[in-house]
Amino acid sequence: MTGPSPPNDASPIQRASPAIGLSWAGLLSMLAFAVLVGTWALSDRRTWSLIENTLLLVAGTLAISLPIGTALAVLLFRTDAPGRRTVAVLLGIMLIVPLYLHAAAWEAGFGPSGWFTVLAGNPYQAELLSGWRGAVWVHALAALPWVVLIVGLAVRWVEPELEEAALLDGNVWQVLTRVTLRRALLAIGLAAVWIALSVATEMTVADLFQTGTTRLRTYAEEIYTQSNLGPEPGRVPLSSWIGVVVSGSLTACALLLCLAAARWRAAPTDRPPLVYRLGRWRPVALLLLLMVAAIVVGVPLINLVTKAGLMAEKTPEGFVRSWSPGHAIEIIVGSPERYRREIGSSALIAALAASVVLLAALPLGWLARRSRLAGAAALALAALALAIPGPLLGVSLIEVFNRPGATWLNFLYDRTVAATVVAQAVRAFPVGMLIVWHALDSLPSELLEAAELDGAGPWRRILLVALPLRWPGLVLAWLAAFVVAIGELSATILVVPPGVETLGVRISQLLHFNMQDKLAGLCLVLMLAAAALAALLLAFAAWAARRNGAGSTRISQDS
Repeated sequence: MTGPSPPNDASPIQRASPAIGLSWAGLLSMLAFAVLVGTWALSDRRTWSLIENTLLLVAGTLAISLPIGTALAVLLFRTDAPGRRTVAVLLGIMLIVPLYLHAAAWEAGFGPSGWFTVLAGNPYQAELLSGWRGAVWVHALAALPWVVLIVGLAVRWVEPELEEAALLDGNVWQVLTRVTLRRALLAIGLAAVWIALSVATEMTVADLFQTGTTRLRTYAEEIYTQSNLGPEPGRVPLSSWIGVVVSGSLTACALLLCLAAARWRAAPTDRPPLVYRLGRWRPVALLLLLMVAAIVVGVPLINLVTKAGLMAEKTPEGFVRSWSPGHAIEIIVGSPERYRREIGSSALIAALAASVVLLAALPLGWLARRSRLAGAAALALAALALAIPGPLLGVSLIEVFNRPGATWLNFLYDRTVAATVVAQAVRAFPVGMLIVWHALDSLPSELLEAAELDGAGPWRRILLVALPLRWPGLVLAWLAAFVVAIGELSATILVVPPGVETLGVRISQLLHFNMQDKLAGLCLVLMLAAAALAALLLAFAAWAARRNGAGSTRISQDS
């Protein structure tokens, strides 16, 4: 699929260019085919408007997040820019912040009832973030850390020998653009597909930034709206036919890029990556990083703190607004107790969903490490789980569990959180699956072959070899799945049973009744919890990497 590798005597630029012509040709062919099918099948005006709106939202998000994120990835992972580690940690924290918290934080400042809008004297009239502008901005900033992570890892893994050879024929800028970025081209494409899938399958932001004159009718948002209003008499539900075109084409693109990236892997090297020295441009790089940190992290936190402490007192002249630090502290400190029920429900459901993901990913990852067919199947399942829109998943689960005559399914749907757990597990499966697969794929083959010679079957090899050696990776997969599950809203909001309320559902409800001080306090508490969890994940991942490296060294010495 990727074609033959260039010969060793080729120029550095030729060697840096992966043979991905067939991959990109296949990708463009699939996109062209999807457009042709859509032109033929999706002829009514309303359906076309949904597809156009979804594509516009995706295009706007990519136009902001992809170039900025790629530039940031190079600055943070491959240069000596001052402050790069601090900014990388901040972006890592925002990576696990749920989308509804991103939306709530920006709504608190510049939405219809945001503190800036209110103090400017134009509530509900001149808000900076509303309609398309607000939806694209929030999606782009939430996607930025993902682009930095995916592209950053790719540029860090570029062979330093290749770049050093290219430096003999050109300057630093030429090497960066013609070798480093070209070597990371697949990762940039994969980041674009990942962001496109995330935006196209979410309805949280589009539903929040609806205005009286601007209706953000995307594909996912339309399914969510129809699920609340009920199906129209005599009309085929939208989700039964448009989902094939949208989800199927996006899944195929994601699968194609994942397979191409998996087959084209650079040879492992023990050398650290080449560091590009910025010289006199270091102050400029520092200024850019400070601006990014202020926009991505600083402004949302300022919005929430300001909103939490904002008070309005009635006087004979009217309402007088003021900000009180004591009121802000009181609201923030009291939030865990005030919303303890929602916090407990969310943690329990997310923990169950993460456990389901781990139980499903473990046998799939084990089979995928030995069979290409099983690997393709596991990758297809992960891509499908990522591509299916959240509301479509919720509607499908309702049809499965809420069937007339299926007593036990009705009991699970009405009296338990089974449907909610399944919804969150499906959404968290791609991340958990990829981590488990990588952990099992890195197992030393010598140990597994020795255990097999001793008569150990597949399950004994998993229990006696894989789990003792790779339990840190499995724990990391569980934690990552937990983070994704607890931040899921678009499917959860449709299947949560009566009497149970998650954090996402509660925040969504309060957002539609305007941003209040108590909600701002809750969002701040969740931001702090996300920071603590991100620190735990980073520390655990670093410890697991050191442990696996030490284990591999000991195994090599013993053999």
